[in-house]
Amino acid sequence: MDADGRERLTRIRRRFIRDGIGALTQAEILELLLSYISPNADNSALSGQLLRKYHSLDSLLSSSFYQLRRVGGLDESRAFFLTLVNCVGRHALLEEMERREDAFADIADIGRYFLELVRGEPREAFYALCLYNNSFLACYQLTDGGVLSSEMETRQELIRRTVEGALKSDANAVALCHCLSGGVAAPSVTDRLTAQKIRAALNTVRVAFRDYFIVTDDDFTSLSETGLMERLRDARNHAESTESL
Repeated sequence: MDADGRERLTRIRRRFIRDGIGALTQAEILELLLSYISPNADNSALSGQLLRKYHSLDSLLSSSFYQLRRVGGLDESRAFFLTLVNCVGRHALLEEMERREDAFADIADIGRYFLELVRGEPREAFYALCLYNNSFLACYQLTDGGVLSSEMETRQELIRRTVEGALKSDANAVALCHCLSGGVAAPSVTDRLTAQKIRAALNTVRVAFRDYFIVTDDDFTSLSETGLMERLRDARNHAESTESL
């Protein structure tokens, strides 16, 4: 880095200390970050290239280590550092939600939690969020794509681990997340059937099934938003009333 570059970086640092991060452009924030892993490089030019490729700082920092290496063309040290920065920020945000009482009263709050939880996740995966009166108890990764040999086996394993997690954490409600990296946030026939089976299994241990979310890189959809959760409740109530006759 030449003298002009060092002076530019000094001005960015001073402005950040004096006025906060809101006073910096996305390119300046990225340049400041990169300066700590590559202090002698022309990070201004690299920041511009990366933002043109990813379109925003949020999109870049939400990318996984492997995406930064493959798509961003970064070396291992830079990719690792940016991944670490993203993970630390996300971890702090998730912890803040987990500590807050009644943090998961709304479906949108649960969706945002899942969105941050799986951001940058490169694989298909399933998670169960265990709650007690809308407050956090635990979150379990149930399984990931490709581990089990068949759709039926996967569904049975999801049901078993969801019920185990609910009982282990002493939850009175559970929400499920199906993470689809690079997919579309829309429920499939398999998602609908899985939700129905898990609802029935949780009902046997008197645990409420809050919702089932399909989460992608930057979006989420819940079955309650599609109206399916209400239809599942109606079907269950109808079955229970029929059995009582």
